[in-house]
Amino acid sequence: MGDPVLKMESLGRRVFPLLAAFLMMGAQLLVQPIIGLSDNGDYFNVTAPYQLEPEPRYETTRYFTHIVPRWFYDTSVPEKARLLTSEIWVVRPLVIVTRRFFDGVFDLRWMGLVHMLILLAAMVAVEPVISRLPRPRQLLVWAALIVVFCDATYTAHLNSFYMDAASFVWLMLAAALYVRSVAMPGPSLATAIGFVVVTLLFLTSKLQHAYLFPAFVAVLVFDRRFRQVLPLPVWVVSILATVGVTLPMFDNAPAGYGASAAFNVVFDDLLENNDPQEVLRHFGLPPELESQKGLNGFSPNSALRDPRYRDLLLANLTHGKLLHFYLKRPDEMFRLIGFALTECSREREQGMGNFAPDVGRAPREQSGAYAFYSDFKRFVFYPRPWLYGPFLAAVMLGVLRLGWLRTPYALPGLLAVSAMAAFEFGVSALADVAETDRHLFLFRAMQDLLLVSLVGLLLLPKTERGAVASEPLRPSSRQSG
Repeated sequence: MGDPVLKMESLGRRVFPLLAAFLMMGAQLLVQPIIGLSDNGDYFNVTAPYQLEPEPRYETTRYFTHIVPRWFYDTSVPEKARLLTSEIWVVRPLVIVTRRFFDGVFDLRWMGLVHMLILLAAMVAVEPVISRLPRPRQLLVWAALIVVFCDATYTAHLNSFYMDAASFVWLMLAAALYVRSVAMPGPSLATAIGFVVVTLLFLTSKLQHAYLFPAFVAVLVFDRRFRQVLPLPVWVVSILATVGVTLPMFDNAPAGYGASAAFNVVFDDLLENNDPQEVLRHFGLPPELESQKGLNGFSPNSALRDPRYRDLLLANLTHGKLLHFYLKRPDEMFRLIGFALTECSREREQGMGNFAPDVGRAPREQSGAYAFYSDFKRFVFYPRPWLYGPFLAAVMLGVLRLGWLRTPYALPGLLAVSAMAAFEFGVSALADVAETDRHLFLFRAMQDLLLVSLVGLLLLPKTERGAVASEPLRPSSRQSG
């Protein structure tokens, strides 16, 4: 039956890191004064379909300066769905519960709790893999996971209605299920199916991330363990679904959604840093639009809102023309990459508050608790793009190199995350210049996933390197992994 003392010790080693993560995130998300991330206007995509409105006393401070801790249901406001997002399905059960049992009051902490539970589920999923390491190394991997992903730079998003909050937690759960499926002996059918389902939730969390579907398709196609464990019809359906869920995301995007981002680049940046008339000629725009220099697509007097120019702008402000401009002017592309690296090295969203207005904190104030990791990185890298860029590249190349040498069976996943991170950075740096630090949030999450993976690979004992890959793959090995 085994030594009960040893069993208790083993249970403690497994439960303690999860408890530490719960307490660390719960102290930020659930205990007053709670933290979150203030609204920049994008909350609308999740709150409007359920007619959620801030309590009246928070209306004047709802944008940027503070978070809104309490919401209510206003049936006089029409239901609207601007963008498709799987975050709707995260909110839906909370809406049912709060309408029925809490007098229609929606506490923001409900969002934090559900997001936190999904993140904890990712840690539970990866726990058996970490437990295979020698004890001191287990503690180091857990320390890396908790210090990085329970940091305020990530936790603040969990108490919010941002679509990126859902993107982050689904990404983490998908990564955990992938690691579990490739690192545990005998691939698990349930884990593989779970990975596919969570992947679909991630891809439908936000339109920008739907473009990442080729990376997940590549994992399903080239990772032999998924091909081996999934029955052929399920494997084929998984690939088709991964492609198919993205099509409605693109089809339902509002008219001018992409043009608005391109407008920001052209008028709020390129016209400011180049010959305005030359830039306008490249995009086929009339010379009088030079008067729009310094504006973005959300400005009240933006030409995108002017019927005289709107159709012309929608037709000409394409990301294809933007890419052509960068190919003609690579100096401009590198300048914007340097700007994005500087913004990314802030680690936190500039000018966006973390506290509610009624706890006595200043407008736009950010939490300094549980922020050791993000504070340290900002201290080292901000504003040093010449140092930060090589660091990011070294992490990516280092994890791929170690993956090739030590865990070749995990290379499809490592390559997928690296490719997705590169895409996220490129889009955030070159396709929109508004709130670049916030748009780089998921890139930072992917980069930190690679960093924690690098730590895990460095701590992998020699006896474990390549051990799972060398095991024979048997169709009958579908026990829980």
